[in-house]
Amino acid sequence: MKRKMYLDWKEYEKNGTSEHEEIHRAWVSSIKKGKIPLIDYKQKINTTLYDHQIEAIRRAFYRKEFALFMEQGTGKTYCALELILQRQVKTLVVCPKAVKFTWEREIEKFGVDADVINFRSLHKVTEDYDFVVVDESQKIKNPFSKQSKKIQKLGEKATYRLILTGTPYGNKLLDIFGQYLFLNPRIFGLYKKDFLNRYCVMNPFTPFPKIDGYKRVGEIKKKISAFSYVVKKKDVLDLPGIADEYIYVPQSKEYKEFKKKNVLVLEDTTVSLEHKLQLSNKLQQLCSGFLLHTNDMEEKETFHIKPKKKLQTLKNLLEDIEGKVVIFTKFQQSVKDIEGMLGECYILDGSTKDADRYRRAL
Repeated sequence: MKRKMYLDWKEYEKNGTSEHEEIHRAWVSSIKKGKIPLIDYKQKINTTLYDHQIEAIRRAFYRKEFALFMEQGTGKTYCALELILQRQVKTLVVCPKAVKFTWEREIEKFGVDADVINFRSLHKVTEDYDFVVVDESQKIKNPFSKQSKKIQKLGEKATYRLILTGTPYGNKLLDIFGQYLFLNPRIFGLYKKDFLNRYCVMNPFTPFPKIDGYKRVGEIKKKISAFSYVVKKKDVLDLPGIADEYIYVPQSKEYKEFKKKNVLVLEDTTVSLEHKLQLSNKLQQLCSGFLLHTNDMEEKETFHIKPKKKLQTLKNLLEDIEGKVVIFTKFQQSVKDIEGMLGECYILDGSTKDADRYRRAL
């Protein structure tokens, strides 16, 4: 079912605003009166949902287009999985490559029928879907990128559209335009220039478009809130103290071979396991991109096997994180590989002097 498009802001004002304002007023009125419709359904996902997750599902359940702005660790993935299970339609989940395996694992674990693809592989999608879920939707904030255009086309054919992110716009309200363009172009209009004219204060002295500020901010936030639910960690009292998230990376062929046979040939040298107690440490070394070996002359040799998939996964993960990040490693080789990938970074280890340790910690 294709959505109705509006060609310009005036047409949107004439035909689109009244409907959405009516939905918004009814929705806000229901929230204020505590009369959000209770969903009479049996939970399908086989896990315990927290109160804020149940509330998120309640708010999204009746909506064909909705945004869950839930910070990392608040369980937005489980909300999306429950909605997929309830709707029972052909579903596509679009996500960053770093979390694709996590999505696939959760889908298999809970028996969810959905396809998963990362943003960079969108060109491979040739089918239409009834429900499209975009995880880390800030990735489509630029409506002119190839991946955004492909997702817009998928959204046009979908009955249901859901976006998930903990950082929808930061300090730039313009970032919301591309994400809501996917949800429904009637919310903010079809064209970016219309959004700029209506909501942005432009600098008249620069040769290129530069935003100095925003106007009608109340209207922007009103429209955002009409189609979204926000969850912040500090506001959720029923969350556990620490929320761990595991990201699994496929192991290298060297790892698999050594684990199976306890023998590996590297650079014409046969590396074998002297006793079983070494297995765990050797496998950890292989995970970190190297292998230590003592030859027949009692000399230590180091074989380097760069963990490309692991480093790429880390890089993709860091792209989605704002602010400072601390990375712990077990081996010095991991530090060298990460430094080589990221460039300049602060390293704290046993060789770091106390003065440098204090300065870098600041």
